[in-house]
Amino acid sequence: MYLWIETPVGKGSTEFALDVLQNTGVVVTPGNAFGEAGEGYVRISLITDCDRLGEVLKRFQQAKIKYQ
Repeated sequence: MYLWIETPVGKGSTEFALDVLQNTGVVVTPGNAFGEAGEGYVRISLITDCDRLGEVLKRFQQAKIKYQ
C-alpha cells in the first residue's frame, strides 16, 4: 500500500524528496518517477511494521516537515 502526498507549493517532487531525505533520513519517492502526472507528489510506502511507521512520523515532526 502506498500513500501519495502533494508537495508544498513551489517545490517539485525531486526537490521535496531530497529535502525529506536530508532532514529525516527517510526515503520517499518523487512522483515524477512515475511519469509527468506524478509531478507535485511524493509516494510513501506503508508496507512496514507500525513501530517503523511511528518512527517516521516522529522524524517528520522533529524536522517540522509540512504538507499542504
